[in-house]
Amino acid sequence: MNIEINHVGFMKRTVASTLDAVIYSLASFLFKDFILILYIVVEILMITRFGDTPGKLLLKIYIKDANTFTDVTLK
Repeated sequence: MNIEINHVGFMKRTVASTLDAVIYSLASFLFKDFILILYIVVEILMITRFGDTPGKLLLKIYIKDANTFTDVTLK
């Protein structure tokens, strides 16, 4: 099994986090009372279901298990 690993640098992670913040702050206008709960639930669902947060998806950054290089799960 030949897997190529490319680690993402600081700036690309910063941009992805900034995109996440923008996306979540736009959503906060719709769900003002539940924003913290919404943020936590969406973050967990996005990472376990899609392997990424919205900002990481836009920048094609993938979160993988360090030992198996598979998508992360709640198990």
